[in-house]
Amino acid sequence: MVMFYDPVSGSLRPINADEFSAAHGAVASWIAMTMVEAIPKSIHLTVDERDPNNRAIVKPIVDEKSRVVGVAGMFLNEDVFINDYLAPTVRKTIPQNFPDDYQDVVVTVTDMNRDHKLIFTNQSFEGQKYDVG
Repeated sequence: MVMFYDPVSGSLRPINADEFSAAHGAVASWIAMTMVEAIPKSIHLTVDERDPNNRAIVKPIVDEKSRVVGVAGMFLNEDVFINDYLAPTVRKTIPQNFPDDYQDVVVTVTDMNRDHKLIFTNQSFEGQKYDVG
């Protein structure tokens, strides 16, 4: 059973069809392992990006014999990631790593799967969004 927790309300919530489909796709191979009691070679986080609007980060839950007994995961909310984590981290670390010329450092993040769509920049810039120089 796939359950979704809403951290804002602190409760489980119903989901839309796109989220349901993305979640099932992201956990399918792990759930298959529960059926045959297989032991995975790795239990690291994996990211499923088949649905770019519902990117899922998942991690298997294993028992004392290293068998998969469930899967935990979350959808990546791009706006929350950028505004609450990426932007503050960039603002903090650029002056620490480039103390003399931090004002000139431009950080851009693009989505290669969406024709290099600009996702984030720390300041205005001229030139290509993916240039390194």
